[in-house]
Amino acid sequence: MASDELYFALPTEATSNQMYRRVQEFLGAPVKLIHGHAFLKKDDFHLKLQNEPNDQKKRLASLEWFAPKKRALLAPYGVGTIDQAELAALNVPHNALRLFGLAGKVLIVDEVHAYDTYMTTIIERLLEWLSALGTPVIMLSATLTRDKRESLARAYGVNSLGEDNAYPLITICPKGHSIWSVSPGASQEERRIGLEWNTHNDNDAPAKARVLLHEVEQGGCAAWICNTVDRSQKLYRELRRQAPDITLTLFHARFPLNERQELEEQVVGLYGPGGGNRPERGIVIGTQVLEQSLDLDFDVLYTDLAPTDLLLQRAGRMHRHPRVRPSHHIEPRLVINLQRDAEGVPNWDVDAYIYDDFILHKTLAVLEGRDELWLPRQTRDLIEGTYDDVAKTEELRQVLETRKWEQGQARDEAELRLIPSPAPSHRFPFTKNPGNYFDEEEDGRAAWRNAQTRLGAESVNIVPLHRVEEELCLDREGGLPLRPMRISRETQLELLRRSLRLSHRSVVEKLRSEPPEIPPGFRQADLLRNVVPLVFEEGFCELSLSKGVVHIELDRKLGLVIKSGR
Repeated sequence: MASDELYFALPTEATSNQMYRRVQEFLGAPVKLIHGHAFLKKDDFHLKLQNEPNDQKKRLASLEWFAPKKRALLAPYGVGTIDQAELAALNVPHNALRLFGLAGKVLIVDEVHAYDTYMTTIIERLLEWLSALGTPVIMLSATLTRDKRESLARAYGVNSLGEDNAYPLITICPKGHSIWSVSPGASQEERRIGLEWNTHNDNDAPAKARVLLHEVEQGGCAAWICNTVDRSQKLYRELRRQAPDITLTLFHARFPLNERQELEEQVVGLYGPGGGNRPERGIVIGTQVLEQSLDLDFDVLYTDLAPTDLLLQRAGRMHRHPRVRPSHHIEPRLVINLQRDAEGVPNWDVDAYIYDDFILHKTLAVLEGRDELWLPRQTRDLIEGTYDDVAKTEELRQVLETRKWEQGQARDEAELRLIPSPAPSHRFPFTKNPGNYFDEEEDGRAAWRNAQTRLGAESVNIVPLHRVEEELCLDREGGLPLRPMRISRETQLELLRRSLRLSHRSVVEKLRSEPPEIPPGFRQADLLRNVVPLVFEEGFCELSLSKGVVHIELDRKLGLVIKSGR
């Protein structure tokens, strides 16, 4: 089935924003940006019902059918998050509208390796439906395992992809026709990456800063990708103290939305393919937001230990484009940091909560002892060696059993929320029970009744407000005061542009169990019904918990800083 329409699905809003610009430039035609905050970039929707129900819930339900996020997939060209496509396979109201929007398009799914068991289960059900509808699908990944490639193909109706293990590899699977593969030449043949190791712990921010400053002392651009926001903030703070004269940027997800978008544009402008504004000496400290779909190019990269495929993705953020490098950065170098105790045993710390414990063990087994990587020649073996089920020690076998149990639980959670597989005999093909829909996740709640597109920690969307001389304002200087009467649509949009999502467990539990006082006008503001206002005084806010106090600071350079105390 040929098509001249498409939807490009990406992992995050940040990567969607970047791809949106590229696709729009390439097509030279209007492209719809589709994700939870897309309407803040261009508010093109405002409906008012002619006969509005008196009941607030009924009025909102009536408007929901026409909401941009539900009808956006009807646009001929769209770029957005994978979540918007996933909702077509979940038992939510109006899922048929989204499925109809995808039918007849080409669906392009980027970074497909990055999706966990829960998301992959949803994507596989979506592939079943798109196959039945004759919708072409293109799955993109630089680090996809053979097993995952096979399971995605089976979901689309292809029984086997064969034994072709070349890399790079393009596999074409037309239903009912012969499968064929081609291995195109890599853009950088036989690329050698030097591999080094560090063992700094979370209290070694001064030492981490010194090694980065040494890297750029004679010129060059370096980055350190941290696994947590707290680590990135500590390192950035130390670099500011030691070297205030270099070009230094901190980029993570705990900035207000408008500031994050500005930082994203700033980072791409400095370290992207253009190079016109590239600093002579520059350092970027960031988190996982740097590793996917952002076209960034550093001379050397430091990173916390992460699964092999993600490390290779991060390594792709250096020596990405032809340019003149400083003499000491002629060859790319990847420096991996892994905390160890006094006996040299790895201390996974919080990393084991972020990433699969078993996969971290396997990553270390695959990479430890190497001082170089040859890509793409070694890519396939590195990925397969990380994701096979070989466990050589009793400890690792126990970790593997836990992993399999958790994967089974994740699949079960996803299947509870899926629509049935396509079959002509189904009376209700789009839903298991038309009277038992799951709610779309709009406010970050990880509740059972939510048809979550991602399985993760509960989160909350907050809007920072600033108390200035007994008045609530949108900024800490006292600008844009929040009037006690009805909040205008323009002010609601401005508040949402300054919002951010928090998943800090203690903070979320506190805000859920004891919501802060809602300012006048918030309850009647349709766009603000799923956000929590958090009031700061001179940039600070305190929340009292049973185990102490959480101090929250909103800093222009650091973003939102969260510290526990007594």
